[in-house]
Amino acid sequence: MLKTRLEMNSSNSNFPPFSDKFGKKNKNRSLRKKTSKASGRQIDHKGSILEKVNNSDFVVELPNDICPHCAVNLKDVKVEAGKTRQIFDIPEIKINVNEYQVYLKTYPHYNFVY
Repeated sequence: MLKTRLEMNSSNSNFPPFSDKFGKKNKNRSLRKKTSKASGRQIDHKGSILEKVNNSDFVVELPNDICPHCAVNLKDVKVEAGKTRQIFDIPEIKINVNEYQVYLKTYPHYNFVY
């Protein structure tokens, strides 16, 4: 009974990980095989980034009106420089509903409905 309780850890019970006090932890759990390539970005891979655009859809101003260190009011202090950061968000997907209306007409000579 005591031996089974000592063998329990966070991987084979509902104990939280910080309760694993005794025994070795298996840190090597990966099933991937070792390759000759270095981890991370490969040397011959050309990276790409999204460049800043001049006409952003929304502009949010974040004024510094209060000093974060001493809480002095900075509302009347002149701005020396500014920083900008752009975040590219994917817009929400909207479903377009198309309605097709067919008009029925009767051909006057043969009484067929088209």
